[in-house]
Amino acid sequence: MAFRIIRRFGFALSLGIFLLACGSSNSSKLEIRDGLYVLHLKGSPREMGLAHGRLLKEMLPEVKTYIQQIAPDLFQNYLRQEGIIAKIEGYVGPDILEEIQGIADGSEGAIGYEDLLLLNSPLYILYNFGNLFGLVGCSSFAAFGEATADGRLLVGRNLDWSAMSFSQKYPVVLIYEPKGKTAFVSFGYPGIVGVLTGMNSYGVMAAIHVDLSTELSLDGVDILFGLRRVMEEAKNLAEAEQILINLPRSTGGNVVLASAGDVNASVFEFSTLHYALRRPENGIIWETNNYQDPVMQTYEAAAVAGSSWRYQRLGDLLNLNYGQLDPDKAVAMLRDTYDLKTQTTLPILAENGRTLGNNSNMYSVVFLPQDLRFWAAMGPTPGLTNTYVGFDLRKETDPGYKPATPISNYPAE
Repeated sequence: MAFRIIRRFGFALSLGIFLLACGSSNSSKLEIRDGLYVLHLKGSPREMGLAHGRLLKEMLPEVKTYIQQIAPDLFQNYLRQEGIIAKIEGYVGPDILEEIQGIADGSEGAIGYEDLLLLNSPLYILYNFGNLFGLVGCSSFAAFGEATADGRLLVGRNLDWSAMSFSQKYPVVLIYEPKGKTAFVSFGYPGIVGVLTGMNSYGVMAAIHVDLSTELSLDGVDILFGLRRVMEEAKNLAEAEQILINLPRSTGGNVVLASAGDVNASVFEFSTLHYALRRPENGIIWETNNYQDPVMQTYEAAAVAGSSWRYQRLGDLLNLNYGQLDPDKAVAMLRDTYDLKTQTTLPILAENGRTLGNNSNMYSVVFLPQDLRFWAAMGPTPGLTNTYVGFDLRKETDPGYKPATPISNYPAE
């Protein structure tokens, strides 16, 4: 397939870089589809990293600038001298480190290895050192059985993360086909190798929600790397849960998990030493940014601002639409701007963390895991006001696959 070279947001793809990656044996490539950068990475960790760095080389200086503001050289020197960089490396594992080094090498100096390592350890740095990566909040749900219109598994996800302008300018959908591991899709920005939100080819889906725990540790790994393991290794819900249970965790948080094979979902609430698994009731489960399990609440430092209002509103909408939930309803719920506190519908650009649709939204995704289909709204903030672009993961990883029905987009607001 021939891809056009497109200029977008002032960024021009380099024809030489594009052909180099497309012509390589691992078939990694970059295309622009409906305003999104779709990055296909295939091969060994080194091969995927090199392709990532080469294809997004023109974007990565802006990422480096951001990281240098959050973690300047003086702070990075401190982390290195105190052995913190070595700790992170020890828990991340050699394959990921090789991929990160590959990105740095492929970028030809546009961004450094340690910048990338810290970019992919945001919660580890944020919680343990107080270096703010911007306002973070999320809202997600899973529904199935009698709750959905057709009984099939449906997942909706909003990731709210402000202050990352490059993620608005360069919204990236990453299609991974790692050698010897499970293919998956992830959503983010240039330089990301950890997973904030993803779904693999078994229909296992995972999404992180931050929470402020009293338990922290430098001897652990950022949850983004844990979700990467879920994507590459888990074939069902139980395997995904066990990976997170066994993970040496460095912070607290909540992970929404769903599995096509089980037609089921759960929420993994965790701190460094404790965890709880919440199960759906009547085919629905949802999460924002505060622990719901009573025991886990004793390890919560504070709920993220507005989280309880979003949690209540999402529950209300799920129950209001019970039995009729489908992708159309999911998009409408994720874009909802009704504020329970003031009992009013707010403008989408209103400064608040109480509404599901809000001005800090980085992106919004709706999944049909049993069909391996998803719709992603990304780009200028709020991301969810952009077009929800439809994808079929089978088609992305197998160009010869012919879906029975085409997948359409949901228009921008």
